Amino acid sequence: MHQNTCELELTGRLLLWTLRHGSRALRQRRDLPNFVRHTLSQLPAGMHLLDLSENLLAQLTLGACRALQFAGPESHTLNRDENQIIMALIAAQLGLKSDVRLLLADLQHSGGLRRTQRACFALATILDHHDLPLSRIMSSKPRIFVPEKDHESRTTSSR
Repeated sequence: MHQNTCELELTGRLLLWTLRHGSRALRQRRDLPNFVRHTLSQLPAGMHLLDLSENLLAQLTLGACRALQFAGPESHTLNRDENQIIMALIAAQLGLKSDVRLLLADLQHSGGLRRTQRACFALATILDHHDLPLSRIMSSKPRIFVPEKDHESRTTSSR
């Protein structure tokens, strides 16, 4: 799990920053700020990434089973919801479908989970296609661990 934004690659930090600004814009009923659009447009396939990140945020919001928590764009730490979203995207880049589902299940109701998974995989595919990893753990490709409460219940049930 990531605790600080410095543990993410530049792509991961930019994507998190975009999601945070997007969340703030949704709460304030405004459009995503132009400086965010301009910054993302500098990446390979930047406008496509912008569209996919906006779609992911929309699916996360529409399918949410509770109010999702996003820190302010200037925060250097990741909260639990942000970490689960980033980890789900990393798992999607690694092709770990069941891990993506488990990571998103805590955030989404069953009706929105499938659409949010598709949005994660679409964004992860474009990032992977342009060799834009989200995290430094991408290099070793370990199995993504599910959130602690799910991990503990699986451990106790398998005994």
